[in-house]
Amino acid sequence: MVTKTEQGDLNIQHVLGGLQQKSGGPSYCVPALATALVDRGCHVGLHVLGPAEGEYPKLDLRCYSPWRFSERLGYSPSMYKGLQDAARQADIIHNHGLWMLPNMYAAWAAKGVSCQAMTSLHGTLAPQALVRSRWKKRFIWRLCQAKALRDTACLHATSSEELRNIRRCHLNMPVAVIPNGVDVPSHVVKTETFPRRLVFLGRIHPIKGIDYLLQAWRQIQHKAMEWELHLVGGGERRHVLETKQLAKKLRVERVLFRGPIYGVAKTKLLRKADIVVLPSRSENFGIVVAESLAYGVPVIVSQRAPWSGLVDHECGWWIEPGSASLYECLHDALQNSPSTLRRMGQRGRDWVSRDFSWSRVGDMMYQTYAWLLGGGAAPNWVDRQSTVATRMRRPLRTPRAA
Repeated sequence: MVTKTEQGDLNIQHVLGGLQQKSGGPSYCVPALATALVDRGCHVGLHVLGPAEGEYPKLDLRCYSPWRFSERLGYSPSMYKGLQDAARQADIIHNHGLWMLPNMYAAWAAKGVSCQAMTSLHGTLAPQALVRSRWKKRFIWRLCQAKALRDTACLHATSSEELRNIRRCHLNMPVAVIPNGVDVPSHVVKTETFPRRLVFLGRIHPIKGIDYLLQAWRQIQHKAMEWELHLVGGGERRHVLETKQLAKKLRVERVLFRGPIYGVAKTKLLRKADIVVLPSRSENFGIVVAESLAYGVPVIVSQRAPWSGLVDHECGWWIEPGSASLYECLHDALQNSPSTLRRMGQRGRDWVSRDFSWSRVGDMMYQTYAWLLGGGAAPNWVDRQSTVATRMRRPLRTPRAA
């Protein structure tokens, strides 16, 4: 008998708390993964709260409204009902993120039907993430989040560091370690500019280490007169104001705050960037690293992000977090000629084209789904720390960092 996994027509239902550009990584990664699965031959639904920004013609997109005054928790009976209906026909229901009710709805909807539940954490169990709103998260964990994860057949981590964070929280079910993908343009035309551009691209938030960057820039700015620093991204008004006040206090020069950009404007930015810098205190994956490399831009990244391959592939710098190490790196990196940086960028582009394309990531996720449904040998990217019996003897605990 030919199974559904052999035919390639799996029914996959993805669940996401929101689909707005300002929400960051998952708003890009989840629809892109879903689309890659459609291209692989699956029927894919995407269930989100609130209006969705953008168009996704290949996906069965369903938007639900949360009840008034419950936007943060995402209380939406209509979404729960929609997921229950979808789960009856689904093979896999794949949740993305934690701490909102839609993240529980996915596991609840999978109970009592034949579909398997999977959850992508998207950095939600990183120690730095657990510290934020810790009492709220501890309450939700004990009330319903722990149980929802206990009922999940498999978790998804984007890096070995995220896998370690999962195991620190005493979650012993299988974990598929699959990186995020990136859209790799078929052709990139670099635009040389003067002054040359060192670019930070991401949220304006304390966890991103922009204070390290401004402190390092203050030391290097008079030794790199042909360079300027572009801080590109949005954030909470308070964080943006604090960052601008720090820049003023440090009396840095040639620093441009450009706000958030998307789409064509973001493409133009990466074509004109000479180096992208991500000095984060913590980073689950760092999609901006893959995006920059896809456009042939070498990257400076702190070792709090899982990008040691920058050194192996000679396409960037992977450094200790902090302003001192960043200054030393900038002192060397900004002396490179445009042609040297282009060669580094090309090596990075070759790397992400091979290992981080959405077609490859979609195929890895598909094989993980097929294993969950059909059993047999697990794919080599699935970490199986313990058996079901062990999980039953050792129940979930509240994350220590929460």
